[in-house]
Amino acid sequence: MSDILHQLHQGIIKDHLKKWCGTLAEMSHFNACFRAMPIFPGLRHFKNRISTVRQWTAADHKQLERVFVGVLVGAIMEPRVLQAARCLIDFVHLAQYHSHTDVTLAALQHALDNFHHLKNVFIELGCRDQFNIPKLHSLVHYTDTIRNLGSLDGLNTETSE
Repeated sequence: MSDILHQLHQGIIKDHLKKWCGTLAEMSHFNACFRAMPIFPGLRHFKNRISTVRQWTAADHKQLERVFVGVLVGAIMEPRVLQAARCLIDFVHLAQYHSHTDVTLAALQHALDNFHHLKNVFIELGCRDQFNIPKLHSLVHYTDTIRNLGSLDGLNTETSE
């Protein structure tokens, strides 16, 4: 079953994308880019290193995802990595919509298809050996799940947090 908190925020973004990008950018530089983000009302400023955060809440994940692609622009030079990261972040944001149309579901599928088209850059750059990742595979079922059961907010363990 689809679960935004455990599959997307903690699984795809925190356990995979953040680690891959942290490897490519060297974690100290990656942390410095997060600290350098300007303070803005409504956005969490990660003044300490993100690699030291031990307990991530759903709110923390969402704040990280709001600035993640911007941080990557300063930390990573490979454009395909930026594009792949943006596709996954777009997927996560679209999956959280409270209601969907054929247009939003097409955008969700498009983001996933584009990621799969670009993902080999992580293998080429040495972050991954393969993409046999169950949580990544589960993303292919999100569009059908939403079509059959409606928006995912009723299936999300984030609600109880």
